[in-house]
Amino acid sequence: QHNEMAYLPDPPRAMAFFCQIPAEQGGETPLSDARLIYKLLPDEVRSRFEAKGVRYHRHLYGPRRNPVSRALSKLTELHCSWMAAFATTDPAEVERICAQQGATVRWNWEQGALISNSLPATREHPETGEKVWFNHVSTFVTTPQLTGAVRWLLYHAIYPRWQRRPFHAAYGDGELIILRDLNSINRAIEAATVRFPWQRGDCLFVDNFLVAHGRMPFRGPRRILVAIH
Repeated sequence: QHNEMAYLPDPPRAMAFFCQIPAEQGGETPLSDARLIYKLLPDEVRSRFEAKGVRYHRHLYGPRRNPVSRALSKLTELHCSWMAAFATTDPAEVERICAQQGATVRWNWEQGALISNSLPATREHPETGEKVWFNHVSTFVTTPQLTGAVRWLLYHAIYPRWQRRPFHAAYGDGELIILRDLNSINRAIEAATVRFPWQRGDCLFVDNFLVAHGRMPFRGPRRILVAIH
């Protein structure tokens, strides 16, 4: 579950979904009330994140990727290049865009980009002023509880160093997020989540600050169109 692009300082305000082809089985788009997640979190967890914020790290591979890195990226289906992510082949353009967003870029020997930035873990709704849980901690950091032990172990075997992972998050001071906090966050999100089956022609409009969304596994063809504003 995530609020779209919550790792950016100026994320989208709203989203619209349209169901063109519902899946034969599964494929729901679960929705989570970000206000309720905030309220359901243990006080100590909420206070810790509000005091420290979140430090995001994204590793985007470059043009000199070695065969092993290429094979691992294909296996996880998570990694993409900075050329695709930024629609440019100019490293200077990547640095310019990141600087505008308050992020730093470091380049490795494969010409891959490690992009880092810090943001609050919670925000106020632009119109109502309500406090909402608004970050990518639960999607950038995997746990055995969330993905299952086998997938969690496989992911960490493929990416033993967090600097090489497609996504990673820490507390704002750079310390690794403790598993107990991650489990508390995932429990609060699950308690604040509802699911519904898609039907052909359904339209769904979402306030990106109030509602986090995700995608359930599915079988058969599925086509859900999304517009972001």
